[in-house]
Amino acid sequence: MEKTITLSGDEIYNITSAINDRIILLEETIANHKDCPMTHKRLKEYNEIKAKLIYK
Repeated sequence: MEKTITLSGDEIYNITSAINDRIILLEETIANHKDCPMTHKRLKEYNEIKAKLIYK
């Protein structure tokens, strides 16, 4: 079930910034040999969310 909400520019910026921080941490985890399928799944999910925020 999809739900549409409206966010202000500041809210989008804050969410995008937090997602970017998580992406950096996940990429560092992958680079430091702590690689697992769940890490790649989370990275993909964060990138998809970020793309949706930028697209709108």
